[in-house]
Amino acid sequence: MRKPKPRLLKAPKNENKWAVERTVDGKRIRRFFPNKRLAEAHCIEIDNKTEMLGRQDAAILGEVEQREAVECLKLLIPLGATLTEAVNFFIAENESRLKSKTVSEAVELWLASSRVTERRAVTRADYKSRSKKLVAAWGNQSVASITKIKFSDWMDSLVDTKGAPLKAQTRKNHRTIAHNFFGYCVEKGWHKNNPTEAVSAPKVKGSERDIFTPDQLKAAFNVALSVDKMELLGRPLRKAEQDHLIIWLALGAMQGLRASEIQRLTWKNVKFKLGEIVLGAHETKNGKRRTFPLTDATIAWMKTISKQGGELVPGGFASSKPLRGLRATLQEQHGIAWPSNVLRRSFASYHYALKKDANLTSEAMGHDGDPRLLKDRYKSVVDDPALPPLWFATLPAKSGGKVVPFEVKTATG
Repeated sequence: MRKPKPRLLKAPKNENKWAVERTVDGKRIRRFFPNKRLAEAHCIEIDNKTEMLGRQDAAILGEVEQREAVECLKLLIPLGATLTEAVNFFIAENESRLKSKTVSEAVELWLASSRVTERRAVTRADYKSRSKKLVAAWGNQSVASITKIKFSDWMDSLVDTKGAPLKAQTRKNHRTIAHNFFGYCVEKGWHKNNPTEAVSAPKVKGSERDIFTPDQLKAAFNVALSVDKMELLGRPLRKAEQDHLIIWLALGAMQGLRASEIQRLTWKNVKFKLGEIVLGAHETKNGKRRTFPLTDATIAWMKTISKQGGELVPGGFASSKPLRGLRATLQEQHGIAWPSNVLRRSFASYHYALKKDANLTSEAMGHDGDPRLLKDRYKSVVDDPALPPLWFATLPAKSGGKVVPFEVKTATG
């Protein structure tokens, strides 16, 4: 494309002077002269230099490259951009590709970074497990090559082992971990933008939150105390297994503790004299120290445990045979299903119904006083005002054996 020629014109504010105007790199430049002759001479000088430079530049490009340059310039005209601007933009967009790593390399470094290593063990395991899908999809590809469209297509392709689309919550969990991973890559300069940000998190539809009734909780305690043969184990529960189940039920149902928190506690966390349980920062989900009062029912159940030393329950108890056996027995003998997280959800529902204070219940749940999480995930509607006191009055028999008939009393939790 021809460069614009310089223009000769009279100085706008001084008729006795002349000016030469030309455009350089998109900017207008003027130079003034005392007479027309000198101004014309300067125009000729510019033309000669332009022609010489044009010949030199043309000699660098072959005939094919020259035609390509002309076609590119034609495409840029509607955009008001120059060829130099287009090249600079391309270089900036692809700079991260030049120093990027493969997804496999980046995942390995990410898992070893503080973004992951400072999280809880269960979270680290989840990150490691879910990141395998990223490696399976793009292992040998450059991180910088993963576009928004590629990521969106990957999210749509996620299926379970039977080939069925994953549930919204599971897909949301995968997106969350991918967002963390690509955020790390952006920090390292391996990708210019986080491709996950263009894909909205899957919306998890609200559902009715199943909770236990006080009678169903009573049935669970009775199964834990039973001396009958448990089908899944092929034998009756041992005393230690019964104790672990009692602790699990009491702390989940009466205190609303998370399964992961119960599995990290020892008897040193239980302060009977103070009437409270203390969770250190390393024992809570949010990494903050948490102290909460023990309910009367929790104290009563915990004092039935003969061995009060060491860990409250063995590691991995959430998936242990005794707990799975309790759930199966409840279903087979009593027709009681065990919904996900039912003890914690039940605690939240009955505690809120009893206290009528969402902030207080959120604090007891370890939600930093944020009532939105309580509403979105845990709180169910308790229509019968008689049920909350009964829930927190599920007590062991004074002479041992199964659960005593309900004594209605005020919960202290």
